[in-house]
Amino acid sequence: VDTSWSLEGVRFEEIVEGSSAAAAGLRNGDVLLSFEGNKIQSFGEFTDALVKKVPGDEVEVVVLRGERRIRTSIFLAGW
Repeated sequence: VDTSWSLEGVRFEEIVEGSSAAAAGLRNGDVLLSFEGNKIQSFGEFTDALVKKVPGDEVEVVVLRGERRIRTSIFLAGW
């Protein structure tokens, strides 16, 4: 996560190869706008939403890639 990002959402600085995010097709630089239908405006909001889930859960996210909004599902792995 790019903690210097100050615009809408949470920007993923580096998607780790083999991670759940990578398996879902997320890329470096994607910006998370929505997690399970809830708008995400900060890293704190993202982590608050994430800790309510357990490994194996499937979550729907919306990310911004360039000017395109992409809706996809992610199967969460353990952390």
